[in-house]
Amino acid sequence: MPREKETFRLELEQILAKFGGKHIITFAEVQAYTGKGYKWCNKHLKIPHDGCTAVQLAKALSEL
Repeated sequence: MPREKETFRLELEQILAKFGGKHIITFAEVQAYTGKGYKWCNKHLKIPHDGCTAVQLAKALSEL
């Protein structure tokens, strides 16, 4: 069973705090949170264009 990355839980905690416990995050919110543009988020995070869950975003950020 694969282990989660060391920073996964920290990322998830920060994301939930930033969005007030909201678990579904839009692509525009992902861009604003990371401070990166459309192309960077699409290439590096591979987040769907209709949004993602807080867990998906935390996983993607912890794997950078």
